[in-house]
Amino acid sequence: MEDKTVNTTPTKFFPQLEGLRAFAIVFVVMAHWQPDGNPYEYWIRWAGYWGINYFFVLSGFLIGQILLKENDRLKANEQATAWQSLKVFYMRRILRIFPTYYLLIAILLFIGFPAFIYKMYPWLLLYGSNFYIFQHGFSWPLTHLWTLAVEEHFYLVFPLLIFFIPKRFVIHAILLFGITGAIFRCCMYLLKVDMYSMLTPSWFDVLAIGVLLAYIKVNSIAIPYWKAILLLSLALYAFLPLPHFLYFKGRTFLNVLIPSSALLSMGIIWFASKGIQGPVKYLLENKVALYIGKIGYGLYLYHLLIPDLVFFIFGKLHYIPDDMNMIYMIEAIVLLTIASLSYYAIEKPLYSLKKHFVFGY
Repeated sequence: MEDKTVNTTPTKFFPQLEGLRAFAIVFVVMAHWQPDGNPYEYWIRWAGYWGINYFFVLSGFLIGQILLKENDRLKANEQATAWQSLKVFYMRRILRIFPTYYLLIAILLFIGFPAFIYKMYPWLLLYGSNFYIFQHGFSWPLTHLWTLAVEEHFYLVFPLLIFFIPKRFVIHAILLFGITGAIFRCCMYLLKVDMYSMLTPSWFDVLAIGVLLAYIKVNSIAIPYWKAILLLSLALYAFLPLPHFLYFKGRTFLNVLIPSSALLSMGIIWFASKGIQGPVKYLLENKVALYIGKIGYGLYLYHLLIPDLVFFIFGKLHYIPDDMNMIYMIEAIVLLTIASLSYYAIEKPLYSLKKHFVFGY
């Protein structure tokens, strides 16, 4: 007989994950803002790459929990419809992502910045900036928007995969989703395709790692040796990407095959979702980290545009500081100010409308 029990536990807020989001955002901003020739350039970019992977794994984890719990409800309630659940899911994502994103594009089109905006905007409107970059190369200062494109593709496709297959095949679908991503990325690498990491399928396995973690949590599956797994993933991430360190033939391919930073993020998210104690708890749950995490969407969305804005203002004032540290401080203040205004004036009021779109679980 089919199990009719449903997990009705709400998807709660995890403060330590929000704190980790803050660190991930800071690392990404540092990686993008650092000057060429910085002696710590490699390590900062390394941390920034972890930040991107953390965003994807966290999205898979949080969205995965929502979809899996709602799917349990759908399978246990014959009167519930997947289409209604899809409507709720898509409306909540639209309220969270679209307003600020499209307002930014409208402003850029109005002022004509950057110069290529009139060529790129159709791709931006359709969340296809990653495909544009794949064809035309990095497009500063809008390159970072490729991650939002990947996220939106995930939001579009994955609910269909979860809601419209039998429940007993859900775990198989998650694993297949992940394996497809690893195979696609490796094939593109072996075929020497430039910018292969910009394509959405190259990130399927990273997103699937987060969803797999959600599946484990929602179904209360006991996984032994979690600490050993975390240490192993940390070792992989510390070893595989490093250049000129115990080099061996095929190590570069292993780095492409194994999403070590995503595995590390998976372990960190698992422990943080349970609540890490001690000094780490304060580090992740202090008010500064939680605030940065809260306005993180705006920080990420605007950060590459801020240096140009600051130097434009300096140009109008006919003054440019000689001290780069002062310039970075001014850029950080401007970014925090704009992201805060964006959050309280646009994001928070509009996202509060999600109360009209509530999941059944």
